[in-house]
Amino acid sequence: MSFDMQIRTILVPTNIWYNGDPELPHSPLAAMAQRDAMAIERRAQKRVNVRSEKRRYVLYCDRIQGIASELSSMSSNCPNAFVWPAQAEPDSKVPSAYIIFTISTNILRFVQTKNKSMINDEQPYSLYPRASTIFVPPSDANVHFDFYQMIHEHPSVDKLFELCSNMTQNDIHHLSPDECQRGFQMRYEFLKMVASREYGLVDVLEII
Repeated sequence: MSFDMQIRTILVPTNIWYNGDPELPHSPLAAMAQRDAMAIERRAQKRVNVRSEKRRYVLYCDRIQGIASELSSMSSNCPNAFVWPAQAEPDSKVPSAYIIFTISTNILRFVQTKNKSMINDEQPYSLYPRASTIFVPPSDANVHFDFYQMIHEHPSVDKLFELCSNMTQNDIHHLSPDECQRGFQMRYEFLKMVASREYGLVDVLEII
């Protein structure tokens, strides 16, 4: 990967996700765009209309990101966005966006390689198909965290960090397994907090 990026993780309280924010009465509901996007996801898992709906899915995800960004910047009822920076400072405990992105995009691949020992011969998509998604509705907050917790407690979790490191071997920002481990731990703790509050979560990737 030859560009720098940051990720803004935006948290949206449950009532605002589903009912809107009284401070922004004309803003569309995240829940409406979520409903349409997840309907496409379900059809895609069944191989129904996959090619024809890819563009619509991207548009719904863009809409969710736009709604979350507006809430984060304009509403006092939503927490400030948490920023995973393009470059982590040497003494910072916050990992870079590239680490978070790499873990997210490889986590289901890791489950597939550990399929039998992790989920009793079930396919990983039957366990939790949305582990790499850019948005998590409040109704998924706990199951999303449970998925990460399952991996966190797995005896072969170090293989995930090796996989992520190997996937970046030819990139400008090559990651070590230790960097990936620290990034995973930080994301895990973050998702624990999200699950405890049952917030919706939206990741907004920004090229800088």
